[in-house]
Amino acid sequence: MGQGRKGAALATGAVMFGIVMAGCSSGSSSKSADSGSGPTVGTAAKAASPASGAISVDLVVTGDRTATVKGTKGTCEIPTGSTLGSRYDLSAADYPALGADGFLSVTGPEPIGGRAAPANLKALIGGAGFLDTDGSGLTVAANRKRVTVDADLGGGTAMTPDNPGTPVRVHISGTITCS
Repeated sequence: MGQGRKGAALATGAVMFGIVMAGCSSGSSSKSADSGSGPTVGTAAKAASPASGAISVDLVVTGDRTATVKGTKGTCEIPTGSTLGSRYDLSAADYPALGADGFLSVTGPEPIGGRAAPANLKALIGGAGFLDTDGSGLTVAANRKRVTVDADLGGGTAMTPDNPGTPVRVHISGTITCS
């Protein structure tokens, strides 16, 4: 293939990539053209946009990292349809006790193929990352407006000169409420 054709092919590929990405990130839903009975690939089925609400946070982190995360800052999204999971996000900008670049995020449970994937928690606290993907220690109310956390988590990446190979452990307890 000549240089001109290669350039044209690359430009066409870049344009197609941009179109695909714009479609994936639009957040709008659409129905399939045939009967409207199901989603098309990359879209949400009959899901309304998530509603954002006021948030109230009352969490305590104990163990190798400690923090008190209490206040009314952060975001929560509770979808009005049943095809999306809920999301609750807290950042170090709002809660400095999480440490530089810290965050705490709870998502789910997420309906997938007639079943529900459990809620999960991801956090960066005091430079250590933590992950709960099996839903243990997380209870999301049926109306999705309250998350109760009572989770023991192990994490990593935060090594100390005294103990470079020891995992970091925390317990997170409390509630996140969205109204």
